[in-house]
Parts: sequence; C-alpha cells; structure tokens
Amino acid sequence: MSRIGEKIKEIREKLGLTQQQFAQKINVSSTYITKIEKDKVGPPSLYFIQKMATAFDLDRNELERLWTQDKADYIAIKEHIPIRKVPVLNSISAGELLEWTDQEYPPGWAEEWIEVDSGVTDPNAFALRVHGDSMEPEFHEGEYVVVSPNTQWESGDYVVIANSHNEKALKKIKVNKDHIVLISLNPKYEPIILGKDEDPRVIGKVIRKVKKY
Repeated sequence: MSRIGEKIKEIREKLGLTQQQFAQKINVSSTYITKIEKDKVGPPSLYFIQKMATAFDLDRNELERLWTQDKADYIAIKEHIPIRKVPVLNSISAGELLEWTDQEYPPGWAEEWIEVDSGVTDPNAFALRVHGDSMEPEFHEGEYVVVSPNTQWESGDYVVIANSHNEKALKKIKVNKDHIVLISLNPKYEPIILGKDEDPRVIGKVIRKVKKY
C-alpha cells in the first residue's frame, strides 16, 4: 500500500467513515478512494491532498511529505518499466470512415514504430495515428492508439471496426440485438448504425493511448 493510501485508510477508519462517506466529503468518487487505498492508481494530485487536509482538518505538511515520497517512488518505478515496440501501420480516421486495406501493409513492415509498455503482450498489436475530432475529449488528433487483434472486446469498448466495404474507424462500440452502434464521443457527430447485413468486423480492441512528442 502507498503511504498516502495507508494514511487515508487510517484517517477514514479513525473517523468511522465508509469509503463513500469519506469520498463525499471531498467530492470524489468512492471508487477512487478504494483505488488509492489499494494502491491501484498512481499518487493523487497535490490539490487532492490539500483539499483532503482542509476537509478533515489534517496536518497538511505531513500529508504533503507522504505524497512527495510516494511521487518519487512512482516516478522511479515508471522509469524502469520494460518497453517494447509496435509498428504504426496506418492512420485511422476518428472523424469519418477511412478506407484502407490490410494488404497495404505486409507483415513485418511499417513506416515507423512506437514504444509501449511490456503489458502490451499481443504479438500482433499495432498502432494507428488518430485524425479528426470525433473521439474528443478521449482521443485527440496526432495521438496514437494501440490496437490488439487478439484481445477479447465487449460492448462499450473502444475498437477499430470495419464494415462490408472495408471502411474502418475508431469508435466506441455498442452491441444491440440486430445491429451495432458506433459511437463518437464528440456530440456533434451522429452515431453510425451498422446492420447485420453490412457484416461489420472488429479489427481489434484499443488497449493503449500514446502521445508522441
């Protein structure tokens, strides 16, 4: 457990509060408090620490000291995470459907490669560059998405999908009984509805977002 996570749990239990009650006091979700206590996320923001200190009349200096130590540990761990490279095969439209074919990119060939963490284990994983603004604010133009063809996707996931005309797009997918809805996160774009007769095919699930500077 992180120092801050351990301290939050100690304070919360001393006050006799549930995670939900504690979270409400500082206007965050109880899920986030759970993740901090179980060390499932990185260190919270310094603003979070200051807000917590004010809400519960805590020693801000002590909390900031623990936060600084956790932050240093987190950075050190991230710097030693093994990496691998995946090929960037082609751009993908996040605004309109964009035609491209699998045959354009023979196996083992790519215009460029990007580094990802070793948690990307699919040997067939590849990256695509995002164009357009239909998936903002989650995906921005110029960012890369890492796609895993061998990872099981579910309704609600971000995927790269192709229709019967081999038009492919990055969208959030929702599966209904007789059709599939491809959802843009930007409200100015209407959902795309694909019937079964259009034979939509999911190319892969989006498993990472990568910014390249």
